[in-house]
Amino acid sequence: MFVREELRAELARHGMSEDDLAELLGISRNTLYARYKACGDFSRSEIEKIGRRFGFDCIMRIFFAE
Repeated sequence: MFVREELRAELARHGMSEDDLAELLGISRNTLYARYKACGDFSRSEIEKIGRRFGFDCIMRIFFAE
């Protein structure tokens, strides 16, 4: 289950905005918000980019919470 609050917390810890995240992922801001509405329907490569930027330990908290 995708936990948007965890992703937003990681962004805050790293001084990043959601616009910065969209740029990191190579997608538009509108596409990012569509991912949020689809309950975290991020691609594998997008999840890997997030993991490389924030550390792979955060991936479980953000994308695979119970």
